[in-house]
Amino acid sequence: NGRNIQPFDEFIVAASDLEFSEILGYLPIADEEIEYEVPTILPEVVEAYLKKHTPLMPGTEKRIQFK
Repeated sequence: NGRNIQPFDEFIVAASDLEFSEILGYLPIADEEIEYEVPTILPEVVEAYLKKHTPLMPGTEKRIQFK
């Protein structure tokens, strides 16, 4: 909206918990200041997807092809 961000503005942010952890140092925020809406971690999402779609059948379209 063109307005400058103010020190006490609050925002809803979508990210994994790793981006907010002190491990990476990317955007460390104290755990008590973070409200997680979904307690599912990314590895669990990937695991569920793989279980649902196994065996994976990758397409070959638009891939490098050797002739």
